[in-house]
Amino acid sequence: MVALLAFALLGATVVGIAGAETPASGPDPVVTRWAKWPYRVGCATLTFDPVRAFSRPTRAERGSGAAEAALRDFLVSADAAGIPRHDWRLLARTAERAEFGRGRLESDEGLSWLGLARTGAGWVVDGPWSCRPRTIRDGIPAADWVLPEAPLPDPSARSVVLGVHERACTGARDPVPHLMKPHIRYGEKAIVVTLWVRPPDGPNTCPGNPIGWLRLKLPGRLGNRALYDGGTYPPRPVQPGEDPRRLR
Repeated sequence: MVALLAFALLGATVVGIAGAETPASGPDPVVTRWAKWPYRVGCATLTFDPVRAFSRPTRAERGSGAAEAALRDFLVSADAAGIPRHDWRLLARTAERAEFGRGRLESDEGLSWLGLARTGAGWVVDGPWSCRPRTIRDGIPAADWVLPEAPLPDPSARSVVLGVHERACTGARDPVPHLMKPHIRYGEKAIVVTLWVRPPDGPNTCPGNPIGWLRLKLPGRLGNRALYDGGTYPPRPVQPGEDPRRLR
């Protein structure tokens, strides 16, 4: 049990959890459909294996560890008014930090996230925030991409034109010249494409990131396969005619 708890709700957008008492216990159904994932993901500071994390039992607030005890004490405090007390899931932990999630990944409310950091005065809590766990490779979060034109290309197509949009401040550069090696998962029914953009050096302004246009060669014909953006777990089904800026 922690002797002193210092709670601070630091999220820029504090989430009021609609339908908060909807049961969300047990493994997330997403892991049965996306049981293999090649990269770690993250909501904030820590990264984790999403299949392992969302296969874990919920009710982490009943755990015996120091972070679980701090979570339990926070959830019954006045600072946690309106935040559900049950069915939290441990996502990731280190000796000094733990992150928890609650809810279903594909529900309308999405995943709610809480972070706890150990300090000399106790534990500091930030959140809750809404989170769609973002795919991380070599410490770099994946970029967003869309199919800017409708309808879908012909099934015989062996390439698609993507609109790529960066989230971080980049000084309004074109992201395409800075693209890194993509990851393309080509299956019988789906193609999952994950893109990363090499971060710029040093601080940058945020005048508004432009959309970069990329013709991406596929491993084979498009066929009747659905296209997914692997920038998040689970991957996002892509619909033709989307605006990349809408995804922010």
